Amino acid sequence: MYERILVPLDGSRVAELALDHAAQLARQFGSQLVLVRVVYAREIGLEGPEDQLRIDSMGTEADVRDAEEYLSGVQGKLLSDGIKATTAVMYGDVSQQILSKAADVSARLIVMSTHGHGGLKRSDFGSVAGAVLRQSHVPLLVLPYR
Repeated sequence: MYERILVPLDGSRVAELALDHAAQLARQFGSQLVLVRVVYAREIGLEGPEDQLRIDSMGTEADVRDAEEYLSGVQGKLLSDGIKATTAVMYGDVSQQILSKAADVSARLIVMSTHGHGGLKRSDFGSVAGAVLRQSHVPLLVLPYR
């Protein structure tokens, strides 16, 4: 049913709340978890006649290396628990990269946490979770942080 489950992580405790739920589903269905961390592309200005977005590349290599090390550690824990897991570090707009990766790996479910409070009203979702929710063609399990 859920051959591949995509789990976006940003290194925070809130994001990692999704791991327990995703791991339970992976055990139940024999799923592979696809752990994704997006290194955010920061807007620093516009240039050229078409106002193309310039991306701040300062710190990018260190950010990517940190993201790879973080995901590798999470993957190692999952593998030691018998859960299949792969990792991917992406660069750019967070919600768009999550959606892109879900399509690339044919994810059957996205499991993620949000900072939203007070129930699951649309206005309570964090900006990333809300954007993924509105645009995803894949079922989404959103876990509120409490």
